[in-house]
Amino acid sequence: MAAIKGGKVRKEQTFHCHGEAKRKDIRTASKTISRKSTFWNRKNNQKKKDNTLHRHAIRSELRRALNTDSGTTNTSMGAVLQGTAAVRETFVGGRGVIRTAKRVRDITKQVKHYKMLHPKEKLLQVNFRKRQLKVLGKDQKKQLVKGGIGLTKEFGKNTKEAIVASLDSSGTTNTGAGSIHMTVRATEVTVDTIRTGKKVYKTAKRIREFHQKSKAKKKAAKVAASKLQQGTKRKLWKVAGDAVKNVLMRQPVVIAAILTGGILFSLLISVMASSTFSMATMNFILMDEKTAAKYQVEMQKLEDSFQKKINDYQKKPGYDDVRIDYMCESGELKPNWAELLAIMAVEFEQDLSFLPEEQRRMSELFNMMNVIKTRTEHFFCSGCCTCGQSALHCHGNHVRLIVEVYAYGMDEIPLNLDEDEMEWARNLATSDLSDLFPAICPPNETIPPEILADLIANAPSSCVTREEIRQTALSLVGRVKYFWGGKSAAGWNKSWGKSVKVTSPGDSTTGTYQPYGLDCSGFTDWVYKTAGVGNLLSGGSAHQWNVSYPISEKDLQVGDLVFKQPPGTGKNHVGIYVGKNESGKKFYCHCAWTQGVTVDSYKGFKYFRRPYVKFDEPKGKGL
Repeated sequence: MAAIKGGKVRKEQTFHCHGEAKRKDIRTASKTISRKSTFWNRKNNQKKKDNTLHRHAIRSELRRALNTDSGTTNTSMGAVLQGTAAVRETFVGGRGVIRTAKRVRDITKQVKHYKMLHPKEKLLQVNFRKRQLKVLGKDQKKQLVKGGIGLTKEFGKNTKEAIVASLDSSGTTNTGAGSIHMTVRATEVTVDTIRTGKKVYKTAKRIREFHQKSKAKKKAAKVAASKLQQGTKRKLWKVAGDAVKNVLMRQPVVIAAILTGGILFSLLISVMASSTFSMATMNFILMDEKTAAKYQVEMQKLEDSFQKKINDYQKKPGYDDVRIDYMCESGELKPNWAELLAIMAVEFEQDLSFLPEEQRRMSELFNMMNVIKTRTEHFFCSGCCTCGQSALHCHGNHVRLIVEVYAYGMDEIPLNLDEDEMEWARNLATSDLSDLFPAICPPNETIPPEILADLIANAPSSCVTREEIRQTALSLVGRVKYFWGGKSAAGWNKSWGKSVKVTSPGDSTTGTYQPYGLDCSGFTDWVYKTAGVGNLLSGGSAHQWNVSYPISEKDLQVGDLVFKQPPGTGKNHVGIYVGKNESGKKFYCHCAWTQGVTVDSYKGFKYFRRPYVKFDEPKGKGL
């Protein structure tokens, strides 16, 4: 605002009230702080003056004592100086004693608490205490320093009184000095004891850690020894099996008497001492008749229970139709007891005695190898009565329950076996179990030598060589995919690779559209037809099994057939042997599920057979 005064215009000063009030408060506060600081400075200065006067008073008293009696004073003064030094050392040592004693006390409590804990809780407590002591150590140091200062002040007062008393009597001063020396000595002993206690605690801790490490090493050594023992036992059974097999082939009556008499151990010792027997894996399961009878009853129970589950699905309400699909080529499935017992024999190292753990493991393996899966299907029926309903209820929408029954082999389920153990199990799976379990396991195919010779002599002749079979099989590698139920005429098929609906039952792809190709038996049939042998293998894997005869693995020749398992025990697989490399590794050409036509050393082929046909060459060259 502006005002007119004396013909002149002047501006009035404007103040901000709040700003001025703050400035006044700041000035008042600063003055108050200045007054307080002056007060405390004066007080501190007065304390300093008082302390100085006190020291001067002590010195004057000492001088008067010196003038009174020089001899007594000299003696007392020396004692006082020694006593003062000793007291100072006692204070320093006392602080250390207090700190160390407190730490020893805490450690003792921790050790008592630690002994009462569980091993896992001990480890957690140790780690927690380590972190806690790091944090609490600083606070304890501060408290000890403060306490030490207070003790020093108290001992200082007592020392002054002792010095004044020593001026009156030299004997008293000497006695006090002696007491001080004894105190110093006791303090030194206490400190040494605490140091020794620390060393003992550290040593005990190291011993405890060493004991724990030794315990862990002992446990690891025990596990390693157990594995070594199992491996040795497994090798022993392999050697024994080879020996028993050789003796059994030569003198079955003698070996039966040996087994009945329980002298198998002496047989094993003689086998180990002999150098004529190799470490070859035996191909039959060792089991006495009583144990076999118990196993047969349990196997029959599992098989009946599995079949009952399938039958129960057929009576399940809520569906218009129920269809049972056996997921294999033949349309029927039986449990593969040979492979199941082979796994059992390897896992229990040929020591089967029908214990509870063996029964549980057999049930687990059976459930892994025989699986039932279900799914539903919605369809419309127009009165054709194909849905299983009467003509009055046929027309309309329906729901069908599809029950799929799968049978898996040992190479298709998860097993905790290494490669050597799996090879052993594969060899055992080819054993003849009909003698042990005649009601469940059919005998292996055996053809009398004279009949087999007659069949081979009357087999059709072919101008095709085994090498031509191999080259024809290799011509499709990487070019044709797997197609369930895929068959083809000789030569290249233009439909391969085109999307075609899968119509053959027994597979998860049935009813879907897939790139057309060949299945495993369709591939072997195509190879023989294209090479010029003819329609000998026209059919599925079961037919190809029937038009061939068994041979040993060492007698394999190029063009022979290899099978995964016998017909009726699951989804089979067949391929063609195409030779081996320089190191003796065998190779097979087959149409695999995921890869199509390929060449590899598939371990699942356990059965080797030769078709009834005469090739132009008796043997083919190695791959």
